[in-house]
Order: sequence, then structure tokens, then C-alpha cells
Amino acid sequence: MKVFEELFPSKGDALEVATGAGSHINYLAPHFPTVRFQPSDYDQSAFETIKRKRLEGDNNNSADPALIDPVNLAGCR
Repeated sequence: MKVFEELFPSKGDALEVATGAGSHINYLAPHFPTVRFQPSDYDQSAFETIKRKRLEGDNNNSADPALIDPVNLAGCR
């Protein structure tokens, strides 16, 4: 956690690419309440798990997951 505290901004936005099940982003979000976290993944089947973990952790600073294909960034939504 010490490294993240040194690297993260005091406020702003953080994009996580290839969030997967959402474990990392939902662990970090409560430690940085003034940072807005944006999870993303290409696999839309992971979105419900990401949202569920966000609700379980009461992470108000984590947005709904976005569809991002890191291989084909031109096709992002």
C-alpha cells in the first residue's frame, strides 16, 4: 500500500485496464476516497462481478465498468 500512496494523486481519476473480477480496484478504492476509479475490461461477463464487489465494499468512488479492448483501442466504447 505504501507504494500506491506514493504514486497515486491526491485526487483525480484512475483507469484500471483489464479489471477482471474487480479485486484490485475494489481493494484500492476505499484507501483513496478522493480518487475516482474506472474499472474496464473486454470481457463483459466480468461486469456484474465488478459491480457486486463494489457494492459489497461500499466503494462510492468506483464507476461502472467500461468496455475497453486493449488490443483494439479504436473499438472502445
